[in-house]
Amino acid sequence: MFSRLRLRLTLLYLLVALLLTALIDGGVYALLRYSFQASTDQALQRKVELGAQSLGLTAANATPQAVTSAGDSEEGEGTSAAFNLSGDEGEDRYDAELAPVFLVPLDAQGNLVSVTAGAAAPVAPDEGALKSATESGSDLRTLVELDGSRYRLLTTRVTTASGDVYLQAGRSLADQDAILRRSLFGMLAFSAVTTLLLGWGSWLLAGRSLVPAQAAWERQQAFVANASHELRAPLTLLRASAEVAGRKLPPDSPSRPLLDDVLRETDAMARLVEDLLLLSRLDAGALRLDIEPVDLVGVVRDVGAPFERVAEDRGIRLEVDTTPVIALGDRARLRQVLLILLDNALRYVPAGGWIRTSTAEANGQAVIAVSDNGAGIAPEHLPHVFDRFYRGDAQGSGGSGLGLSIARAVVRAMHGEIHLESRPGEGTRVTVRLPIAR
Repeated sequence: MFSRLRLRLTLLYLLVALLLTALIDGGVYALLRYSFQASTDQALQRKVELGAQSLGLTAANATPQAVTSAGDSEEGEGTSAAFNLSGDEGEDRYDAELAPVFLVPLDAQGNLVSVTAGAAAPVAPDEGALKSATESGSDLRTLVELDGSRYRLLTTRVTTASGDVYLQAGRSLADQDAILRRSLFGMLAFSAVTTLLLGWGSWLLAGRSLVPAQAAWERQQAFVANASHELRAPLTLLRASAEVAGRKLPPDSPSRPLLDDVLRETDAMARLVEDLLLLSRLDAGALRLDIEPVDLVGVVRDVGAPFERVAEDRGIRLEVDTTPVIALGDRARLRQVLLILLDNALRYVPAGGWIRTSTAEANGQAVIAVSDNGAGIAPEHLPHVFDRFYRGDAQGSGGSGLGLSIARAVVRAMHGEIHLESRPGEGTRVTVRLPIAR
């Protein structure tokens, strides 16, 4: 139990740590990308300003326009961000970025203006950028070529006395993309190493945090086991003494009913002690099981034979529908599980009802099912039927509330599953699934 709990805590700690690492790495990557883009955009604006001055398109004969920025989109639509062509802010700040920036002056049709400042660009003039600059004055976008290379492009319309001139400045983003890729690979490698270290640390932390709980659980299990063991001897002695006293009394003695009550309650207490001792062994994983191929049809017939007489006395029909199937399990513990299920069914099925026990093979598993048409169990009680000492409305008379808990623990110890379905007034069906023996 604590091994599974430790694993779950480890996975929880690891998940939280991975989310935190992913947030940090994502934030660093986003900040680096934003820094590159902002630096590139400023360099493009600076290049346009210097180009306008070199062409004689200074603030005296040029009309500054707003820049329409498309951000990282490839469509060229976006929001506006103003800048001044004649401003002197940051003149030295982005000079190092100007070297890889190209600048070409164009007319409205995208043709190169015949001026000495014009230079050949590595990409063809973008018609979408020219159209957007014609409408709004400027356009800022990222172009993706057929070979996958990306370019950041700024197109600005400058109005002069002789007409509009479009200054298109651009920069290849290949170097930035390479740096981003290397950074991403580095962060992924760092995250992989971090994940291993965090997993190891989480496992240690989970183990350390469970030490007090495990110690308390072991003390509790030891107490239950010791108490159950110590109670067996006095209960045996009490029952023996009551039997001896009963044999010495005459049949019509008024004390005989009292001794019968003592014997009945002593037997009930002895069964409860045995159940508690069995549960403590199951919880501690100390119950020894003899796992072997078991013929379920034989087990059902052996257990059902004595129940047939009891069912007949109560006016209940006991039906058996078996298909040959061999399961892997402990024969004695399987008998115990079947006894618990049949005892529960007999307790709550009224006279004239029926109980059916069946065996089958389904989905590669061996299946034992015990169904009846008894009172059934209310929906609000179904989630708790396997809880210890729990007794709902349909389980309110007799029993200690440990039977189904023991059945589930035993079935799980044999690597099986148990499931209960019930509807009030229609009956109950309990299904046990076990590994099949090939």
